[in-house]
Amino acid sequence: MFKMNNFKKVLIGATIILFTGSGSAKAITHDAQSGDNLYRSSKTYGITLDTLRESNDEWDNLIISGETLEIPGATSSTKNSSASVETKPESVIPYNDEDLQLLGRLIRAEAGNQPYTAKVAVGAVVVNRVKSDKFPSNISSVIYEKNQFTPVDNGMINKPATDETIKAAKEALAGVDPTKGALFFYDTSATSKWLLSKPQALKVDKMVFAY
Repeated sequence: MFKMNNFKKVLIGATIILFTGSGSAKAITHDAQSGDNLYRSSKTYGITLDTLRESNDEWDNLIISGETLEIPGATSSTKNSSASVETKPESVIPYNDEDLQLLGRLIRAEAGNQPYTAKVAVGAVVVNRVKSDKFPSNISSVIYEKNQFTPVDNGMINKPATDETIKAAKEALAGVDPTKGALFFYDTSATSKWLLSKPQALKVDKMVFAY
């Protein structure tokens, strides 16, 4: 559980508002939703990940929906204005800057040593899942869906995106899809009969993309 220290919390709908003991609002709000994690929260509120972890005595990365974070020294003016989700003119699904960074990080973790086409294809799989009624409807929830992407489990998702993986993410978000609709990908060394039974859409070096 997260520590509240000298704060008390008031739950209004799905929004947690933090107040000081004196009753004056700090105007800090945080909606704990499925897919939230400490890394994204630290970026949203402009504080370091270590500070957030120490303040809440929380050392893994995932946040359970409904839990509340103490945001040390943050105010509403600290919160990154890019948190709102919008459909950009060149995009095929809604996303914000955090989504772009998250997708870039996933691409690095999954295809960092693969050709550029594979990087775009990884991004396209995420976009295709967001568009599909078989998966969650936003980038964060797709990526953090349980047991879907190994980098989420092993922590590799927290390594920063590179210029190349951000470029690949932007292409995928703009609708570039070398796979033409794939929803899955795996390494050529995979042994899962379920994955191997999927119709192949594209093979790039050591990565296979499937419907």
